[in-house]
Amino acid sequence: MQQIVINTSALQLPKEFAEKIGTERVMIRKVNEGLLLTPMPRHTRRLRGMLKGKGFTTERYFEQKREDKELEV
Repeated sequence: MQQIVINTSALQLPKEFAEKIGTERVMIRKVNEGLLLTPMPRHTRRLRGMLKGKGFTTERYFEQKREDKELEV
């Protein structure tokens, strides 16, 4: 499957489509049905809020790391 990533400024899309994309880059992939445009958000934006409401905190993370180190010894 072929794919490329380009800046949205290189595309000449109607305004309503460009607003829906909402990112600076898109990935274009060739699929059986035609072409698929996938927005490529910045990595940090994509990860933001991923663990929200999961009860996972930095304190819990460091606690798990300490437990892992104790098991290694």
